[in-house]
Amino acid sequence: MYISSRTIFVISVILTTFLIFHSFNNVSFHNYYDQAEFIRGFMNKDVQEKGPFDHVYVVLSSDLNLYYFVHMPIIVQYWKNFGIKTYLMITLKEGERIEDDKAAKKVVEFVEGQGAAVAYFQSKKIKSGQFAQTLRCFAAGTEFAHTLDPNNTIFITSDVDFFPSKTEFHVPNLTKGEEILFYDKSCCGDINWKGVKFEMYIMITIAMTLNRWRETMGLSHVVPVDSDFVEDYTNQTFDGEVNKMDQWGQWFLDQKFFGLKFWQWKRTHRKEYHQIIRNIDRRGKPRLERNHWPKDEELERIDDIWKAYESAHITPGIFLDNVWAKNLLFYKKIFPESQIQQFSEFRDSVIPLMNITETMRRHYHPEQNAPYWNETFSQKGMLGNGT
Repeated sequence: MYISSRTIFVISVILTTFLIFHSFNNVSFHNYYDQAEFIRGFMNKDVQEKGPFDHVYVVLSSDLNLYYFVHMPIIVQYWKNFGIKTYLMITLKEGERIEDDKAAKKVVEFVEGQGAAVAYFQSKKIKSGQFAQTLRCFAAGTEFAHTLDPNNTIFITSDVDFFPSKTEFHVPNLTKGEEILFYDKSCCGDINWKGVKFEMYIMITIAMTLNRWRETMGLSHVVPVDSDFVEDYTNQTFDGEVNKMDQWGQWFLDQKFFGLKFWQWKRTHRKEYHQIIRNIDRRGKPRLERNHWPKDEELERIDDIWKAYESAHITPGIFLDNVWAKNLLFYKKIFPESQIQQFSEFRDSVIPLMNITETMRRHYHPEQNAPYWNETFSQKGMLGNGT
């Protein structure tokens, strides 16, 4: 029998309250302020022992496209500095092995050393890049997730090239009854699928408890998902027409999938929806964007980067010298020097292992030939050679 997380929360509050006041028999108080401090300490004991985000994971996903994958150690460390762990979901093509790609293997070894949980999946019917992006919607249904507390564990979907300035915009407050948090909810507008109009959400970031993820995405609370299930379920959701979508449709497959599934859930949970959700609207808040990147001297003059910008969206292809040089000015604003040194040493060690030609061949982005690549990075296109 499934018990909602709200019910479990209420029960836990009742039991905790009973234990607290039962303890009053052995504790004397001078006034109500002493009682309040005793209760606060009792309630915060777990936080003090484990940390405020011990129950929180950021979910990152990628195939072996090193344009993105090579940036994993940097973003994993950034979330770790907040106290938030990473769950990294890696997509392999059929017949592909991590052991055969020395550069990718080095990335995995580095992030595992940072404490990231890593799981592997295989795409057979859906392109590996689109499979990897959409896989985040299924993270709460995986074997790893089924080892965690479904009511109190939070999964946050994000991208390898996104840096938030603060956790409060991305981590729901369970003590206030929040179980779902949308950041930048108003970014993407509506989309239509065969006469059905629904909101399209950006995957940076969506945060929910594991139970809410499973409920909204239509996943089992008992049986873990595997690669075949992810592909079949995604294809069924779009009537077997995923591979018939145009390039734009496939690029945003993850957002379309999430939006449609969440719309279906919301129709039957409207009252509950308003009780458990918090939305962050970042309109009007400046973001450090790669397509409007400031000149070096302007960026260097900024003392506190997060007072100037609410978040950052950078270029992950740090094996390109021009990209690394630009990003480094930003990294130095948000990381201690010791970590910058680790990233630099990692980059120096991984570049000789990379097949740059293969990385360029398998990469695609809708903006890869936009003019700003030349304006900001002095290179022809996102890949440095205009391909």
